[in-house]
Amino acid sequence: MKLVAALALGLCLAAPVRAAEDVPITSKSPEARALVKSCLSHIDNVHIGEAVADLKKAIELDPDLATAHALLAALSPPDEAKKQIELAQRNVAKLPEAERIQIEGIAAGIAGDNAKARELQVRLAEVSPGDFRAHNALGTTALGDRDFKKAQAEFEKAIELNPQAAGAYNLLGYTYAGQNDYEKAAATFRKYAEVAPQEPNAHDSLAEVLMNGGHLAESEAEFQKALAINPKFAGAWAGIAQTRLLRGDARGADEALQREKKTDERPIAVLNAEVLVGISKLVQGKPESCWKKLDEVVARSKKEGTGQRFGTPGFKARLMTREGEAAAAEKIVRADLAQTEKADLPAGFRTGIQRFLLGEEVRASAYAGHADQAAAALEKLEEATQPVAQVAFNGSVLQNARGLVALARGDAKAAVEAMRGCLEADFNCQYDLVRAQEKAGATKDAAATREAFFRVPRRGIEYVYLWKKLGGRSAPRVAAKPEGE
Repeated sequence: MKLVAALALGLCLAAPVRAAEDVPITSKSPEARALVKSCLSHIDNVHIGEAVADLKKAIELDPDLATAHALLAALSPPDEAKKQIELAQRNVAKLPEAERIQIEGIAAGIAGDNAKARELQVRLAEVSPGDFRAHNALGTTALGDRDFKKAQAEFEKAIELNPQAAGAYNLLGYTYAGQNDYEKAAATFRKYAEVAPQEPNAHDSLAEVLMNGGHLAESEAEFQKALAINPKFAGAWAGIAQTRLLRGDARGADEALQREKKTDERPIAVLNAEVLVGISKLVQGKPESCWKKLDEVVARSKKEGTGQRFGTPGFKARLMTREGEAAAAEKIVRADLAQTEKADLPAGFRTGIQRFLLGEEVRASAYAGHADQAAAALEKLEEATQPVAQVAFNGSVLQNARGLVALARGDAKAAVEAMRGCLEADFNCQYDLVRAQEKAGATKDAAATREAFFRVPRRGIEYVYLWKKLGGRSAPRVAAKPEGE
């Protein structure tokens, strides 16, 4: 599971390789250097809490360790990220070329310079061709672009360089899953588990593709295996909660989400879990409880300085729009945009949040019947998306927004045409496509889109909410079991 950290960093490490092949980690402290290597392994396998702890210890041992500051910046809330990346760049010119390029690439991502970040990824692989992490980074970018052929080639190269690079198997599995080849994805995740038998993420990833295939009980069993290996692997509890909601077990889902909050007690992790609790309440038909929970998250985020104070109001606005409160949602999302524009944030974080919020402003205005306002927000979104248009999901969000504007203008057929350009995995757009097809009178097409939505459960409790709104019914299985089970 969870490509979030890997997609953000473009880094992947699981097992040690020959020191000569590694991008250097310059430090006066061997202990600090070892902690950074441990951190990279944690990042690869999505143990973010452990990675952050290792980095903080490394910096205590060597306050000038630039790579540690850069990695910590990539894993931190916006205020801390800004501080850490400045520390990383103080003496970067004195570092070995590969290490400098890696740090400058992270800095470019935090600064929102997508083109430079991509260029530096390519350059890193050129100067360190034997470093499997450099190939994982290129593959991760290609995966985000939905360039599956390139992604597969890069991950396979990483495995060739280091057959024990467990994270490369993880990313390769998601490359197959992205093409709806769940059998091959499951087989690859099983290889991941074989290479790293003490790694919970291997079972978490396998659980996800079992869920995609509709094998909900088997999926929960794999999430439970992840927790048996490492009880602190908090994200597995969210997966368990989703499988239970899809089977109609709301009480069991709530229990799982409470367990998640207690498993990873970092403020940012607890607040993320609280957001899921809120969505779960909405799935259960309790919108006021959801709104209250999301408001609490924002209040606590402001107090604790985490990033959820930005974007969470806009997320609430999206859910309110779905609940028929689009006019009120418009005001909320515009207020979130205003506070984001005024805040002193790293440019990469700011522009990412702004793109998200502009998409939600389009949605709220369109559903409120305010076509001119929706069109104005779309124009801003078009401009904001240009620098990152290669990332497939960004293009999908844009197609969704174009369709919503057409729908607001009364052209349901044009809305359908635009939304057909969305990714299958973009379940918010697929939901809107069903509604647009219904308005266009394309009843059979709407039924087919709805059936496709049901056929592949996507990870995320918000998916369950939309699944239920489209008429989803609890069932233990909706597809054939992958081979090897």
